[in-house]
Amino acid sequence: MKTHTAPKSSRTATSPWVATASAAALALVTSCAPAPLGPGYPLYPDPQSRLSDDRVARLVGPIGSVDGKDISAQGEVFDLLPGCHIVQLHSDMARSNGNFYFVGPVPRFVFALRMKAGHRYILRREFVQNMSSTTGRIVAFAHEEDSTGASSPLSPIQHSDDIRVCKEWDPRGE
Repeated sequence: MKTHTAPKSSRTATSPWVATASAAALALVTSCAPAPLGPGYPLYPDPQSRLSDDRVARLVGPIGSVDGKDISAQGEVFDLLPGCHIVQLHSDMARSNGNFYFVGPVPRFVFALRMKAGHRYILRREFVQNMSSTTGRIVAFAHEEDSTGASSPLSPIQHSDDIRVCKEWDPRGE
């Protein structure tokens, strides 16, 4: 299990912030074929000419920006052309875990995604309360699904080389 520590922001609470890939959540997500989502908000040239699902990569989640462009007001489902895309989760979150309600800024989670046509990229966050405490952490879950529902976990970037390697990737080579 990979653990990713998000940098603390001066705007965040003093509780520890950790992004964790959870094997249990991944097993739950991968246990069935992907459910249909319908078309996403198009983030490609000439959006009036809608591309078919097998020609786009679908991005799902609380997305703040893609390739530096703020898309936070455009919903949670997006269609992109295959290739490397730098995706940052939205910086605010409102979530309840049954005992506590969390509202406010969250750590910056950035992914360098090698997006393939016909695949879905699902990113989400949850607030997890620490045992016997009023503190908690934000947990980020992310995975890629192919058209059969097979799933692979994704991790936030760890250093700038992750972005460089992603940008050098050619989606036509796979």
